[in-house]
Amino acid sequence: AQVINKTYVAVAVRSPLASRFYVNQADVTTNNALISSPTTLALGASGTNNEPLNGTIGEVIVYNRALPDDERKDIENYLMKKWKII
Repeated sequence: AQVINKTYVAVAVRSPLASRFYVNQADVTTNNALISSPTTLALGASGTNNEPLNGTIGEVIVYNRALPDDERKDIENYLMKKWKII
């Protein structure tokens, strides 16, 4: 469970075969079925009713490809150091 007033690094990876979601480098994927091509990307909202995020998004990095695990981990390590999570 997420804790109030704590910083997290959240990473979503979508490849042609599956989708994965990581929080502080831990795979928290509950359903890795391929999500159909989205027409909208919502940041700061969740659930079916688009509940607003009660927090702050410090940084967003977007790539035009699914990153392999080694690149994803490098970026997570960079962000965790930058935001003083480790």
